[in-house]
Amino acid sequence: MASVPSNMIRGVCISCDYDVKNLKAKKYVACDISADDPVFNDFMVTGDPFLDNPTPSAPISPLSELVGLPFRMRKIPANPSLPGNDVTNMKDQDVCDRFTNQEATLLVIAMDPGAEYWGLAPSFWQSHVGNVLITSVDDWAITPEHVEALCSYNFYLLNGPMAIAQEQEEQGEEQVLEFKKVVDKVTPAKFQEYYGYYESIREKENRSWASSAKPIVMTSSVTVSGN
Repeated sequence: MASVPSNMIRGVCISCDYDVKNLKAKKYVACDISADDPVFNDFMVTGDPFLDNPTPSAPISPLSELVGLPFRMRKIPANPSLPGNDVTNMKDQDVCDRFTNQEATLLVIAMDPGAEYWGLAPSFWQSHVGNVLITSVDDWAITPEHVEALCSYNFYLLNGPMAIAQEQEEQGEEQVLEFKKVVDKVTPAKFQEYYGYYESIREKENRSWASSAKPIVMTSSVTVSGN
């Protein structure tokens, strides 16, 4: 891995679907972030119907906290001068399609079964997402491989255990209890286990995985929050 300039911090960009398909961007890309980047100066986005309180513009991913690898993320404003970014004459649906980034959206799903809107991402993160910048909390060395593996783990949870829990919708409290059982099993140890499994598959396809360092969990940082 290339060294990071002293005035910069290593981060990862999750590219939106359009950039991956049409601009041939990699889905997960290492990048250097300046110390005064907005991702470190969070502000609140108002008018979110899914939350009683304003939504953080650069939230900490709830799932990343649960697995002991907390990271903060923010949308990267689109440059209108680049191909496909001028939305002036686009229909609303075309704009939504242009900036779809499901992997990033799913990382901000509320994981607290006690929250009113658990299992949902704030509306700010459900449309016009685009490319997303990620940087670690607690200064752990984040890499594209770590973020990719966590997104894969997230898809596994959402399409497996969490999907089963959500099928309990007609049973009220039963659904919440089932969701809590799933969340209680999302631990640093479980993610490390999944990471090893995912790594064994990916390194057969991409040699960079063979040299990537396993993430070191920050167990002292593990909480469940929507910040």
